[in-house]
Amino acid sequence: RAYASGGGEAKLRGDGGEEAHAAEVVAAATEAGVAEAETAVERTEAAAEVARAEAAAARREAAELAAKVESLEAAAAAGAEALTVVHALRERASDFAHDMKNPLSGVLALTQTAAQGTFGPLPEAAVTQLHVVRSCAHHLLNMINMQRDLVKMQCSGAVDVSLKRTLLAPAVDEVISRMSPMAGKRLAIQFQSTPTHFVVADDQLLYQVVHVVVANAFKYTRKGSVTIESEASDDEQYITLRVVDTGPGLSDLQLQKFTAPLPRGGSGSPDVKPEHVGIGLLMVRHLMDMCGGELRLRNGPGDTPMRGCSVELVFRAVAT
Repeated sequence: RAYASGGGEAKLRGDGGEEAHAAEVVAAATEAGVAEAETAVERTEAAAEVARAEAAAARREAAELAAKVESLEAAAAAGAEALTVVHALRERASDFAHDMKNPLSGVLALTQTAAQGTFGPLPEAAVTQLHVVRSCAHHLLNMINMQRDLVKMQCSGAVDVSLKRTLLAPAVDEVISRMSPMAGKRLAIQFQSTPTHFVVADDQLLYQVVHVVVANAFKYTRKGSVTIESEASDDEQYITLRVVDTGPGLSDLQLQKFTAPLPRGGSGSPDVKPEHVGIGLLMVRHLMDMCGGELRLRNGPGDTPMRGCSVELVFRAVAT
């Protein structure tokens, strides 16, 4: 009995060890499961945070895109309105020019009549001033025509021209005759016409570009001279009309940007205030392009108040 009793006791102790071991295994498994669960929770929270960040970024992008769309829609509306205005200007450009030219024609007719003494003899100084008025009226008339053409060019990219074989000298003579009173006695005007220089141009186009260049030289040259000359290239493919003045010249920036509305009257000249040529040289460049020519600008040598400016109109030549 004692032996049997002792064996049973040992067996009970053995069973108790196995239970403890099993409990330890269960505890370890539970801890591992808890750790894995915590890791899974952390990963889920991290993924949720990334998803929230991506959602916030997407909302920001959507808001920015909506703002851009709204801005583009506003720009499109403004562009459509501007286009409507431009088309209206194009349709009315000829009417505006006509309405503005009528009174100018009256000024030209009346000043010519008065200068001829139709209303009685006038002092020489008064006649001189009447010729200056006529020169200014001719200049304004030319600018009105160029403004009309500029509106047409902005709308359709071109103006009506009829390129043909045209003699250069008569246009220059006409411009000098009309504009020389602007120069008065303060400038010496030199021009020797070349009757054999024929160019490819439109009659009105030729007068317009010559008028702008010569009028600018007269206007911005306070004293000295304006020399106008024409010469053929060595291969006789081009004729260059060159207008050289003794004015203040152009700044480097102005020379680089001569295709834009161009200010003249450089900082080196105290008696000439900076002004803008406006559409003048801009239109000259476009019109020269249209007839296959070119506008060139450059200053005279040195950096003096009277260094001068050289403007060249390069036309395609026509054989005589």
